[in-house]
Amino acid sequence: KILQFRHQEETHRAPLCRKITMNLLTIFASFALMCLVSQVSADEEPEETVAEILIELSGDNDFDNNKYDYDLFLKGLELCGFVDELSDRRSVYTVFAPRDKAFFRFAKDLGYPGQGNYDEEAIWDFFVNYNYNNNADAMSVLKSFLLYHVSPGYLDSVDFEDVETVTTYINETITPRGLDPVILVDVAESLPNPRLTDPFDLIASNGIIHTIKYILVPFPL
Repeated sequence: KILQFRHQEETHRAPLCRKITMNLLTIFASFALMCLVSQVSADEEPEETVAEILIELSGDNDFDNNKYDYDLFLKGLELCGFVDELSDRRSVYTVFAPRDKAFFRFAKDLGYPGQGNYDEEAIWDFFVNYNYNNNADAMSVLKSFLLYHVSPGYLDSVDFEDVETVTTYINETITPRGLDPVILVDVAESLPNPRLTDPFDLIASNGIIHTIKYILVPFPL
């Protein structure tokens, strides 16, 4: 009877052991798959360049009524011939990208007459034709503005904690302060300093993009 009981116990235990073993194998396989997927995701590199991301986020890249894309910034980069630079996969850039609303705020602070009228073409004309410090060379001023928003190299939002200044393409610097949010102190003390806003840390194949709420100004006003 004892032998018969043991035989019955072992007979009932065998399926249970097999079930536990199968469950453990399933858990292990699932864990291994998760690790593999995580590793693949970590190793994936973005395909789009900085220029392609900005263009994609701005739709047709024409002036419109959307304050939250980058039409005005892209217009300036195109006139400066810098869109091709930001399409170069052999270089790395950190780009501070002001939305169209940032240009509107900046224009209003300089006396833009259409205070209550959001018209991107009119804002652009005001921005380009404004007499900055009696400087008659409009293209030189435009390049200074636009390239002050581009820095060689790669800096994500956390990196700003460890750098005292950020050198831009015109060799003028920006001073980052804080982390939540990151404030960017520029040359124009009389105007608001931009801060990072969503979306930032947009990773491209040749750099990174941070959206900012105001224009970076490369000279005193």
